[in-house]
Amino acid sequence: MLEFILCGIVMLALVTLYIGRRKSPKDLFYKLCDWYLMFVLLHASYAFLIRLFFDNNGIVDITAPFVLGYGPFFYLGLKSLLDKKLNKKEIYLNFLPFLIFTVIYIIMLSNHLYRLKYLMSFYITLYSFVIISILGYLLWAVIFNKDLVDGDRREKKQLFKTSGISILIITLLFIIAVLVNTVFNEDIEIKFPGIIIYTGIFISVVLAFKFRINNLIDGRLEDLDLMADTDSGIEIISAKVQELEEVKKDTASQLPTQKYNKSALPKAILGDYKIKLDSLINDEKVYLDNELTLELLAKKMKMPMHHLTQLFNVYLGENFNQYINKFRVNYACELLKNNDQMLSIEQIAFNSGFNSKVSFNRHFKILLGDTPKEYANKNKI
Repeated sequence: MLEFILCGIVMLALVTLYIGRRKSPKDLFYKLCDWYLMFVLLHASYAFLIRLFFDNNGIVDITAPFVLGYGPFFYLGLKSLLDKKLNKKEIYLNFLPFLIFTVIYIIMLSNHLYRLKYLMSFYITLYSFVIISILGYLLWAVIFNKDLVDGDRREKKQLFKTSGISILIITLLFIIAVLVNTVFNEDIEIKFPGIIIYTGIFISVVLAFKFRINNLIDGRLEDLDLMADTDSGIEIISAKVQELEEVKKDTASQLPTQKYNKSALPKAILGDYKIKLDSLINDEKVYLDNELTLELLAKKMKMPMHHLTQLFNVYLGENFNQYINKFRVNYACELLKNNDQMLSIEQIAFNSGFNSKVSFNRHFKILLGDTPKEYANKNKI
């Protein structure tokens, strides 16, 4: 049975990697996902070959320290969703236990006497460390899970919640197996812990496969993004938008005096509203909310929505979207200037309050005359 699970892991990991190569954004999270799948592929292939050709009882496979690599991958993946920068030192420190146990494992395999004398002790030490490591990473995830945002990352957040619950259940099952085998001196076939471990790994690959498939299904958005990234696509979109903006400006110059002639608010009241608006913009940065609407902003300002419309159209001479998107674009420019290629254009778009990369590219081009990529290249980012 275990060999079938290992074959399933290898095949599904290869398919998932292939799908990712065809259609995936190349931000940090997706790169980590690719590295994780390659790590899983190496682990499962090694386990299958060892069990098939060299190891009848599975002890050489089950003591391979690959299991120490899954906690760091979980930690780094979750941290990438928090938009926190990862440096090489941090990556090395998280994988250091895996490297140390790997060296010890290789030394034991190369010496028959060491293997006979210390392999079971190494097995107990390794999985004691694995249990502590996994529980530590899960505790960290619970503490910092509240910092994850919704919107673009909702599906990724759900992916990690499901993974975390699966890891916890599998860890508890493995603890029970180890306790029964070592503390209570009950015989458990060595394949049983292996089945628990590889079932958990298989579940993680299934989750990654599902995530990649959903991403592939949403490829229509990627196609729009590609069009928006090309000069011709930008010109077409910009031309249409500029035509609409010109129409809006023409009508806006005529409508305020007609529409608000009878119900126009005094300038003193509009001035007070402007102070409230400035506070929300500068202090609370409400424009970073992807779901901000005219109605929601009116509620935050505790004023009727038609008063807020007058504030924008009459007092400020801009509509809601024009006004808010100016601040979003300015904020994105700061992110681009301070970005060291750890954030993709898509991540910067959502962090700046835009709902899609297409909308981000369009408004950026309208306001600054360049796409975000062109702006980044000109500023040598």
